[in-house]
Amino acid sequence: MKFIHPAGLPFPSQDQFNYRISQVFPLKERQTHKLGQARVRNHLTHSIGRFTESVSSLMERTEQDGYQCKEVCKGYLPGSHLPPLLTVRIRCTASGIVAGVGFSVGAEKASAYRMALFCAAIDKVKFAQLFGLELTPQDWPSRGVSPHVINDRGPGSTSKADGKEEAFQFIIKEGAPSYSGQSKATVETLHPKAVKNEGSPTYKETQKSIPQLAKQEILRAVRDNNATDVTDRLNHRSLIAGVLPNPVAIWNHLDSLGRSHAVNMRFEEAVRAYLTPIEVTVQDDAVYFRDARFASKALTESGVLQAAHDTGRFKLRGYALDVCVRHIWVDLGHQLIEVDAQLSIRDGDGQLYVSVVELEQIQQIRRDGKREHRQHRQAVHADFEMRLQSATGEKFDQATNKPGRSKRGKKASIADRQATVPHMQFTDGRK
Repeated sequence: MKFIHPAGLPFPSQDQFNYRISQVFPLKERQTHKLGQARVRNHLTHSIGRFTESVSSLMERTEQDGYQCKEVCKGYLPGSHLPPLLTVRIRCTASGIVAGVGFSVGAEKASAYRMALFCAAIDKVKFAQLFGLELTPQDWPSRGVSPHVINDRGPGSTSKADGKEEAFQFIIKEGAPSYSGQSKATVETLHPKAVKNEGSPTYKETQKSIPQLAKQEILRAVRDNNATDVTDRLNHRSLIAGVLPNPVAIWNHLDSLGRSHAVNMRFEEAVRAYLTPIEVTVQDDAVYFRDARFASKALTESGVLQAAHDTGRFKLRGYALDVCVRHIWVDLGHQLIEVDAQLSIRDGDGQLYVSVVELEQIQQIRRDGKREHRQHRQAVHADFEMRLQSATGEKFDQATNKPGRSKRGKKASIADRQATVPHMQFTDGRK
């Protein structure tokens, strides 16, 4: 079967047809029609410049984006898995340093972006200590938030992802186009990459808890800051000065020259501005959150526990890191008090590093155990009461109340005791 022209003329070949099309439509228009604008822009168009060319100082502009950790944490309930951990990074365009990391559990949330801003705003040695890590100032020297940020159109673009204090709001906040990774390539290029395997689906299960997985991502950021090759960010003066081609070295060099737009704040201001608000219950021995007990010397000296003893338990506002509640902060209005998670008996402190999600599962386990123990307690009481009745013929606690005092001091009772006690004592054969 074939086509026949009505006038008997030959049809043009495919190559002839393509040639005529190319004469009418330019190459870029044909590529856009066939492959789509995004692919042409990403792969078939020449570079129109570098993002770093438009900045000169540290934190003059930053980009932030999130990625999901591939490892799946085992849950505390039988046969369960914990929700995935999502990591948000903030990267400085000028130096290439990862200035902050934040986390959320289950999905990409605005709280993860706020936590990343909290990390960027405070001393990194202190931030690492909140997760039980030890860093030196030289490992991660960056501190401060940027007045200009670029993010995608996800949760990071909402007002909930910004600081609560007006003084620390972004001056410029850009939203990259949807499905356009190149619009924030500075942060996208440093995300961990994974090879997609063919065949049936698989997943990576880990024995780590969520805080331990967060520790891994914190150290990954520190590693990238010290190991990433950013030679293309070095100008002649920096090369002559002997600056190493890694983000930490560039940060230290530019910071020594005073070339920084970073906005600094006190630790208490960062807690109130960026961390997740919670409600804690104050009792006379400690404060409680999700049935977990928190205390510190500063809390005792504040007089809050004495107030709970005098007037009864009450609630206060607090702040927490969602993925690690080893420490929380209690807001007294005029003072912010850091309190530490407590153990019931002396034991390893590592078990105190848990996320809010894990704390909720542990809380459920505790409540299930108490409910099961109530039934167990009743059964145990009945069992041993039956044993006593079987052995003695008498019931547990079958004594009756009599008026007055007992007659143990009467002459008859004393005489009876003097007569019977020697026969009840064990003499080991001696007289």
